[in-house]
Amino acid sequence: MTMKKLFLLLLAFVLTGCSTVKIPEYIQDENPYTKNFFSSYPATLKAVQEVLSDLGWVIEELKDPSVYERSEGLDDPFSEKVLLITEVKEKAFVVGTRYSRLNVYVSSIEQDKTVVEVRFLTVTAMPYSSIRSYEHEFSAERILKKIEEKLSE
Repeated sequence: MTMKKLFLLLLAFVLTGCSTVKIPEYIQDENPYTKNFFSSYPATLKAVQEVLSDLGWVIEELKDPSVYERSEGLDDPFSEKVLLITEVKEKAFVVGTRYSRLNVYVSSIEQDKTVVEVRFLTVTAMPYSSIRSYEHEFSAERILKKIEEKLSE
């Protein structure tokens, strides 16, 4: 009888493990948060990098966004653009783990005007399911506000 209970306990332990979660580098524009800034592209990019670093996001790569998507600004030879891809943040909970990644798309519109687009992906992994979310309004607004403050210094 005790061997049977031990086997059932071991089986329950093995089957209750967390699922494997793959977070893609590129986050689709499901729910982007966008803001225009009246500053040069280099100043805005520097401010974005500093703000992300201050908030604990580690920038994994800077990539050309045309690798992932086609936009109307691609044909403009004077347009500058970059996609910042952060490392995945992991936060453990009692019943699962939350993984978050951030993409920030910075592009010049005119000489002293840039647009910053923030994209989130959060995956909450639980033993038998996972929940994906592209929304995180509080954090996006916080990032955009801090960029604006950094640019006005």
